[in-house]
Amino acid sequence: MANVPGPEGDDPDSQARQTRERLQVAVDAKDLMESAGLSVPEVSVGGAHCYTAVRDLPGITEVRAGRYPLMDVRLQSHLPDLSLAAMVLATVISHPVPEIAVLDSGHKATGPDNGRPVLQGVEGGFAARFSAEHGIVELESGAEGALAPGEVARLAPWELASTINQYDFIRAVRNGRLEGYWPLSARGRFASKSNS
Repeated sequence: MANVPGPEGDDPDSQARQTRERLQVAVDAKDLMESAGLSVPEVSVGGAHCYTAVRDLPGITEVRAGRYPLMDVRLQSHLPDLSLAAMVLATVISHPVPEIAVLDSGHKATGPDNGRPVLQGVEGGFAARFSAEHGIVELESGAEGALAPGEVARLAPWELASTINQYDFIRAVRNGRLEGYWPLSARGRFASKSNS
């Protein structure tokens, strides 16, 4: 079972081409200003897709990190050289039939509006559907014995933007050791259009 596809036009090659075209505008503006005698020591751009595009564009001095330091499944299709780092840890609460495991993390915890999270480490296991507070994992032939009640399932978010603001903090782990907590100021906040 495949994940829900991303937005139309979310093709990595198309996205990379569009990003280079947009960044070229910044480089051209820098060149024009310098040809007029102005000093432009820094050109800073932002957005996760800029990460690789600037390799081909001399003149850009900084890329402000988007979501690529933590990655999500959607972005990994554009940046396959980077690894998924952000995971939602869910507990298996039930295994009613061999082909299904029920998790304690549903829509509220995983933000699957744009695509379902991807179950990690269970060959033949798929995060299939979500209610508000529970997730259903389907287990194909050969995976039926996986995910016993009480075990932890790791879900890689499809898109961090719809997941991360559901949490008060991120547990920062390196090499299996807890290194700290990163508070999330976006907790519970959603962007909305102003009526004015």
